[in-house]
Amino acid sequence: MRTNVYKEKVLEAFRGAHLLSIGDIVHKIPKADFSTIFRNVEQLCTEGVVRRVTISKDVVLYEVAEKNHRHDHFVCTDCGVIEAIHLPKRLVSKGRVDEVLVRGACERCKQ
Repeated sequence: MRTNVYKEKVLEAFRGAHLLSIGDIVHKIPKADFSTIFRNVEQLCTEGVVRRVTISKDVVLYEVAEKNHRHDHFVCTDCGVIEAIHLPKRLVSKGRVDEVLVRGACERCKQ
């Protein structure tokens, strides 16, 4: 991976965070403009360092891609909370599945 200052700052922005939007990252790197951050995040995706998580047609989030750790996501349709979930490999290994997004009511909203 070729590094530059902004790629390093983008990766620093993910420390302590699971999923971030481009806006979240821009907020954490105030001296960078949106297009610079977007370009660097997309390069990190291409390099396999960061993974794109599409929540809806209007919401795309990013997370650090870990080599030995794979998870999918649950999205609460009521409050919007997003949680990492672990599905058995046998459920997602058929065909070419890149990610699984499960929607429903979380425990708090179900009550």
